[in-house]
Amino acid sequence: MKGIQDTLRRRRTSLRRRLSHSRRRSSSQSHDTESSWNETGAPKILLTASTLYFDPSVFQRFREEGYDIAYLPHAAPPKQYKDQLQRFADVLEEEDRYAIVAYGEAAAVVLDACMSAMPRLCAVVAYYPPTIPNATDGFPPLRKYQIHLAETQQLSGIPYCYTYHGSDVGFAERDSPTFDRVSAQLAWSRTIACLRVGFEITVDVAPVWENHMSLKHDAKDVDGTMNTLAEDAYINYVPVMTGGSPSSTDPLPNGHSP
Repeated sequence: MKGIQDTLRRRRTSLRRRLSHSRRRSSSQSHDTESSWNETGAPKILLTASTLYFDPSVFQRFREEGYDIAYLPHAAPPKQYKDQLQRFADVLEEEDRYAIVAYGEAAAVVLDACMSAMPRLCAVVAYYPPTIPNATDGFPPLRKYQIHLAETQQLSGIPYCYTYHGSDVGFAERDSPTFDRVSAQLAWSRTIACLRVGFEITVDVAPVWENHMSLKHDAKDVDGTMNTLAEDAYINYVPVMTGGSPSSTDPLPNGHSP
């Protein structure tokens, strides 16, 4: 009986070791995919924070906005970390620009590094840095800056800063116990606006909306109207909740039908 128990114990130990190795390898591979930019023409963002791995939803949302993302964990002394920041800029082509979005301790070091010349850096967004550089002349003027602070940080009178009522450090990270959905969404909207200005990205939705309304009301072109919507979009016309054909297998176009 004792021999059987020893055999089972050894098998369980072996299985745990294999699973642990597999998880570490999987985590490493998923992180490696974020450690450098892709060879694309998309505007480039360097995300950086004090942890080896970071909230994956942040990566996904930036990609959905059309950005190429790389990640640098702040795990080195400040001097070495600043050198690592510079190496990301060194690999860029002459005409390329990039932005940095930093969180926590990493944000404080990034803001300090930005006091020096970084000609290819077009925008910096810092989330809840514990300290902010005190410079008489302020940050170099040729790039956009934005700082998002939790209310508990009790910092005020600082340019480029937004403070979020009732929030704590970590409010913008979905995997954080202090995540605050309202504050996070407001900060996200401001972040995207800042990055667009830094990269000189102009988003004009008026022509798209005008085309949609023209197809819908003037041409009464159902198929054309549908082509102006995202693939997974749906519309709920509250005044005609019961409208449409009960036999329709595609209720969305039917809702547009006269």
